[in-house]
Amino acid sequence: MSVDGDADPRHYVRLMDLARGGRDGDPAQYRGVFDTLAVVEGEHVLDVGCGTGGAVRALAAMVGGVGRVVGLDVSRTMVEEARARAANFAATVEFVLGDAHAMPFPDDMFDAAYALRVFEILGDPRRVLSEMARVLRPGGRLVVNGIDMDAWTIDSPDREVTRRIMHHACDAETNGWVGRRLPRWCKELGLTDVRVTPVANAFHEFESLYELVLRTFVESAAAAGVVTADEAARWVEDLRERDRRGLFFCSQTFFRVAATKSSRQ
Repeated sequence: MSVDGDADPRHYVRLMDLARGGRDGDPAQYRGVFDTLAVVEGEHVLDVGCGTGGAVRALAAMVGGVGRVVGLDVSRTMVEEARARAANFAATVEFVLGDAHAMPFPDDMFDAAYALRVFEILGDPRRVLSEMARVLRPGGRLVVNGIDMDAWTIDSPDREVTRRIMHHACDAETNGWVGRRLPRWCKELGLTDVRVTPVANAFHEFESLYELVLRTFVESAAAAGVVTADEAARWVEDLRERDRRGLFFCSQTFFRVAATKSSRQ
């Protein structure tokens, strides 16, 4: 996915706001990552794939006036939007345009680093993890959220069509299994204290989720011939009907992987 190469790059800004529940969203959505990172005042922290910078702004108060939070994103659209939204945080936040596969930072620069919703779309996620480790100081901490596309659940009356659509969605994603691979990669890179926390998000409202992801899943499956047009339309209508009756349910599970850079690295 290339945000800046899209005919309407700001479409992705709107999608990100929708996913986060608004322009800034609820800062509580980042609490799990921040608690795991255990950031303290004065630290320098890196956000990889920062998007519009919601997490960076939420973290600014935790690092205080002598700390700094740096957001890195490959999209100029996202970086410019993040800078505009952080006009009141200039003393503690910075947004950098750059490729996470070759980060424009020296070794041992940050006390902590995290990535929220980007590893599933990276060209080489293991390399990016290695780059995160490189820019951490010895003893530094990292946290990465990694989705597992085979861990979606959707309560649909048609089990077979649901399986075909969701298996196709997993295989069509650039890194559909990245969540289950992150712990191994951390260990292979020599990181220590590797911890894994599964996190499940439950959804009870169809239309917003359809606009965010389900439309892409079902349209991609139909275009690939995994389901017929009739099966796709019926699947969507069945879910809409359940939604109208207050019975829609879907969940997404990802894995929050935390690790520490050895003091000997």
